[in-house]
Amino acid sequence: MELNTKNIIKILPFDNDFKDNLLKSFDGFDPDQKFSIERIVWGLYDALYELKLQQNIQHEMQASNDTDHPLDKDFYKRVKEKTEKEMFSESVDTSISVDLSQARSQIDQIIQGSKPEAN
Repeated sequence: MELNTKNIIKILPFDNDFKDNLLKSFDGFDPDQKFSIERIVWGLYDALYELKLQQNIQHEMQASNDTDHPLDKDFYKRVKEKTEKEMFSESVDTSISVDLSQARSQIDQIIQGSKPEAN
């Protein structure tokens, strides 16, 4: 699957109605709205990816202690590939607990034409 904004929206753990409405409306947004939404979406993806990567690194390191899994020069590459694959399998694993209400609120404000509040 190609890594682009729409595909990332599809995998983020937003509720389905919000995702559907955002995807249907996305192409009709003005350039400023698209840019702002893309920044939020890609930031969320990066944060979720990093969390998942850290989980996988810890899991694989523990597995290497318990079994004969090698900690060789390709260890990090294998874990990154596994993480990338998991990020797009159905959707982001719900075991990663993240509060997306602030991101959703910011996207709603962008869609309605007002500036999102700064953190």
